[in-house]
Amino acid sequence: MAGPARARQLTDEEGRRLQQSVRWGKHESVRVRCAMIIMASASGTPMPAIARLVAAQRTLSGRSTPSTRSGCALDV
Repeated sequence: MAGPARARQLTDEEGRRLQQSVRWGKHESVRVRCAMIIMASASGTPMPAIARLVAAQRTLSGRSTPSTRSGCALDV
């Protein structure tokens, strides 16, 4: 069985831009969730914990339907 999936180490600039996306919340909710997933993965957070984090964020935002976009293609 393969090991846990994990994002590569982020550069300082990439981390800063992802944090801005999450903090300012000026982007669409999909982009904010993707930024949260990438930051959590890069810091070594296990996938089940990331799934709970994303589920909690979706519940708090009042959005219960799944996104129609696939993947987290962010220009970092």
